[in-house]
Amino acid sequence: MFCVAFFISFVGGWAIFWGAVASQAAIFVLFFTDFLDFSYLYYNMIGCVGCVVLSMALQFAVSRRQMPPGS
Repeated sequence: MFCVAFFISFVGGWAIFWGAVASQAAIFVLFFTDFLDFSYLYYNMIGCVGCVVLSMALQFAVSRRQMPPGS
């Protein structure tokens, strides 16, 4: 969350919040299902990258939808 807030200024707070919720849910799924066998130290990196990518994707998706037609 802090990486997005400090380095990517165009992303809104709601996008950061839902990106963080989704990335934390992904971490829980990876941890409890043993889907992929990661060392626990990689969960920090996966969560950070997931939050950044998901929050930017959410911001782009909503900002595209709010643009007037023809732009």
